[in-house]
Amino acid sequence: MTSHGRRVVLLLLAAALPLIVAACAPGDPPDLPVPSGAAVTDAGCAPAGQALVDGRLADAEKAYLALMASSRPACAREGVFAVRERRAEAAGAVAAGDDAYATGRYAAARRWYRQAQRIDLDNTAATDGLTAVQRRTRGEDRLGTGWADPLGRLVLPFLGALVAMLLIARVLTRPSLPLPKDPARRVLLLAAGVACGLAGAAGIAATVAGYAAGLLVPAVSVLLGVVAAVVLALWLGMRLGARVEVRAADDKGDAQATAFLVGRLAALGGEPPRGLHIPRGTDVATLPESAFAAMPQGAVLQALLKAGWAVLRLSPWRLVVTLGEWDNATVEISRNGRPVSTEVVWRRDLVPPDAPADGAKDAVLTGAAALFLITLSRSHTRLAKGLCGTTNWRSLTRQVLAGETQDPGLRTRLLADAIDADPANGLAWYAYLLALAGGEPARVGGWRGVACRLDALYERLQSRRATGAPACPDDGYAALRIRVLYSSAVGWLRHWEDDKRTDPERAAALAHAAASVEAMNRAVTAALGMPTVKDFAAEAQPLAAALAATVTAAGGGKEPAGPWLEPGDRYLTELVLSSLRALYAIACREARTKDGATRALAALGLAAGRPEQRAGAGSDPALRGLLSGGPFRQLVTGQPGISELAPIVSYAAPLAEQRIFVPGDLLARPPATDAALATALGVPVAEVTRWRDLCLVAVTCPDPRHAATWTNLLHGLGIGSLGTLRALLGTPGARRGTVPLLAAVSAGAQTPPPDGKTLESWAAPATA
Repeated sequence: MTSHGRRVVLLLLAAALPLIVAACAPGDPPDLPVPSGAAVTDAGCAPAGQALVDGRLADAEKAYLALMASSRPACAREGVFAVRERRAEAAGAVAAGDDAYATGRYAAARRWYRQAQRIDLDNTAATDGLTAVQRRTRGEDRLGTGWADPLGRLVLPFLGALVAMLLIARVLTRPSLPLPKDPARRVLLLAAGVACGLAGAAGIAATVAGYAAGLLVPAVSVLLGVVAAVVLALWLGMRLGARVEVRAADDKGDAQATAFLVGRLAALGGEPPRGLHIPRGTDVATLPESAFAAMPQGAVLQALLKAGWAVLRLSPWRLVVTLGEWDNATVEISRNGRPVSTEVVWRRDLVPPDAPADGAKDAVLTGAAALFLITLSRSHTRLAKGLCGTTNWRSLTRQVLAGETQDPGLRTRLLADAIDADPANGLAWYAYLLALAGGEPARVGGWRGVACRLDALYERLQSRRATGAPACPDDGYAALRIRVLYSSAVGWLRHWEDDKRTDPERAAALAHAAASVEAMNRAVTAALGMPTVKDFAAEAQPLAAALAATVTAAGGGKEPAGPWLEPGDRYLTELVLSSLRALYAIACREARTKDGATRALAALGLAAGRPEQRAGAGSDPALRGLLSGGPFRQLVTGQPGISELAPIVSYAAPLAEQRIFVPGDLLARPPATDAALATALGVPVAEVTRWRDLCLVAVTCPDPRHAATWTNLLHGLGIGSLGTLRALLGTPGARRGTVPLLAAVSAGAQTPPPDGKTLESWAAPATA
């Protein structure tokens, strides 16, 4: 028999069980027929017939026999047979009463015994039965006493009926069964189902105990029970609950890993949005705290729980993670006992190969949690709100890991891989743009460039709103909108603060900042009324007020239209929410077009997050048209522009004519060419030599994000070469004074200074 056939048989048996029990249970005695015929109606047998009707069978039998001995009328012979039939009926009633008494149905037994007495007043068995019933149920008709036996007779059939309903619900359980979307209607439907179940179970129990006669009560009770089972099946099938279990490689339970996985799931799906600059986890906050239950570690408890699960399945979902020997895990997801997904999660698929080896187990378990959350979101669509567009568990895993690492380079790489796995991941895109702005601002065009890209991202997010929705709907993107608008406003204000910009540029930057601030205030106000985002909005509200005060103090006004893009920046909307591979293809396409260099560099700056694309760009024939530009060299090398080094800034233009755009370009030239370069620039050869030493300092900086800034700080302290730095670090007194001095100088530049350990690693190449 197929599994479907077994389910059908089980369903029919469970549905018929209460009706069979009810039908087999003895009910009330039938109505007592009145004797008739010549034995009663004939005038010669009238006295004997009256005794027969009254139940005085002994008197009736004596009278009929006397008549037969004298005149032998026909009515006397019929009367004798009638007496014998009545005695047989009385014996049958006594037998039914004895059966009811033996099974504890005392009310039914009493009725049968009384009927036997009405048939035969001299029936001693009926009298004895009534006496036994009276002793057994003595006092049950007095208030407050004697309820134990009736209740005992009702409890077992009541519980049996409930178990039958649960079995029917288990068979009917399907995840595809529809439920009302309105929570209030769901509660109302469940309450109605519970009421039907209790009423049906009570009716069946009353029938089995002998308190209900006929088939009407059991039939209605069974119908109510089936309705209750269907409602329970609907609820069980769509309930958001899961059992979580992590096993080690030897198939034994791992309590520590299970606790980590449950905590990770709760953090990803049940906490309010966190992290303004670097998003932490996800923005999903609708996962109930009681949704996940870890399997107990005791063998007995596990066996009991599994047995209960096999019968009831109160938690539809099950997540089992089996850890491998080193850096992988097998993830099995099932729902209502049916497999949903099986994946092998490898650490190498989640983090770059050069990432630190520690934390491999946590990374794999984070991948399992992300896979489960994405799987849940497909069935429980409210969980998709807060994922900000991502439907790929690998992308989500990398985004989560990026928000936790303290290594800026690793964070950027993880975010780049997250975007490449799922370009629709809005949270990863936001964090990626900020990571580029903090690490390699040239790749996003400085503060103005990152602000424009954030405005383009905001525009794309707004395009995801439902038709007719308000500007700040509760669609899961509310926290991300606040983040994007905040960083956009900061970017435009930083651009406005740049004294090197012209007045029209600064005025435009201030107008853009005002627009972002105004939109942020509206978004924060709307989010304060959203239960899942109100805490995040409350934290962002003071920041929005501070930005508004800054804009007002600078002379900016309100821009009610919200962020906008200049006509020359509209192309950025095509770039954001695209994969990095697609961005590289766009860069190659634009590099071949006339006046497409700006768009190509913008696309390439984002696509260079993948090391293989950055490495291949320098030799890609499709990008040959960009080779003569300094921004392209900065992108493919990751080095600062030569113009960012203070001693060389005034010679940036003539150096560009010599195709020297980054420090590495000067170092790539043989030292023998320094004289010719010095002549072309009109500087002494010794000056070019000093530039070469300074470029080597910049190129070997341990943190490329601060290569130009730290190199300028060292140069300001008279450290213009690695040899000078090494000599300084070899003098204890000078070494102790250098770090505080760097901290004091960098404070004015708002740049974190290098610490002693960083300086040591910086000088290490000189000692090699």
